[in-house]
Amino acid sequence: MRPFRFVTSLASTADIASLPASRVGITKPIISVEWGPNSSIAKIRSQLQPAASHFVLPDLPQIYSENDRQEFLQCTETHQRIQTIAACRHEDYNSLLNTAKTTIHPDSKILLVGGNDKHPSSLSTIQAANILKNEVVNELWGVANPNDAQSVEDVQAKIHAGIQGIVTQPLLSSTAPDTLHAYIDKGSNTDNITILAGLAFPTTGKSLQFWAKLLEQQVELHKDPLFQSHLAFFSQPYFTPLAWIGRECNQLLSYMHSIDGSSPTDGSIHGIHCMPLHNMEDLCTMFQSFNAQTQKYID
Repeated sequence: MRPFRFVTSLASTADIASLPASRVGITKPIISVEWGPNSSIAKIRSQLQPAASHFVLPDLPQIYSENDRQEFLQCTETHQRIQTIAACRHEDYNSLLNTAKTTIHPDSKILLVGGNDKHPSSLSTIQAANILKNEVVNELWGVANPNDAQSVEDVQAKIHAGIQGIVTQPLLSSTAPDTLHAYIDKGSNTDNITILAGLAFPTTGKSLQFWAKLLEQQVELHKDPLFQSHLAFFSQPYFTPLAWIGRECNQLLSYMHSIDGSSPTDGSIHGIHCMPLHNMEDLCTMFQSFNAQTQKYID
């Protein structure tokens, strides 16, 4: 079977042609989508099926209203949900456990993040994982930033604490692929860990720089040659955001886990996590390709 990839007439045909023609034993990728506020994903959810297997609801009450949360619950099956718990909002065992058991279905996954509102008494992600792994049946997931080489140790600590899946930030630096591979290569007890690589959907160089700010790596990334090339791409007079997204998507898919070990990177990831922000148009276009390929697996 031909490898799963993003194919569209608007994507760079040179980039697509540079990928391997086939890889025996390739698995269908797990594709998750970050749920957007103000019904942005709910309105287009039907266009993301059947390829989208999971939807991630962030724990950001300043951005996501209670209506957004209820809409997420109404529009998704329990097994499709990855619901975020920000550890910083909890100071003790009872508070954390109450949130996990009263707001998240047992069939759903829990994504543990540190959060932005930390204070001295806040729980850490590791502490939260150590508490929940013995108290809930939900699969526990965590977040990693492969643009930071120090994240390898952090990922291993999370796995040791009971984390079973990792969602990464977008790979924007020249060192990010090696760091991503190191999550598996340099770790122990990683055989059953699922890793979804983050894919950003910038529309301009400014929105790409937003990610550098969000990751708190403006200085490091602006010195990085690959990030500089990304910015240069968006400064071209006839660029299309979809061409950049398609190129990055296919690069991530080349890291895919394979059934028979034929993947050249020994299977660093199991799928992609889409973070479209407000770029719903390119998200839907990409899923036209994904849905067609997913249907072949179903048939």
